Amino acid sequence: MLEVKLSDNTKTFVSVTWDSISDNQISKENVFIKNGAIEGTDKKAVAEITVK
Repeated sequence: MLEVKLSDNTKTFVSVTWDSISDNQISKENVFIKNGAIEGTDKKAVAEITVK
């Protein structure tokens, strides 16, 4: 679930289907971008992931 702010300034939670994460991306310190699709819309979500 992801909290989003709507055009009327209210906030709600939506489901996001994220692209898969490979073992290589999380096996060492790394920063990478993952894209996702917000359920029920044509909108996309983007996350920057930091592995420490």
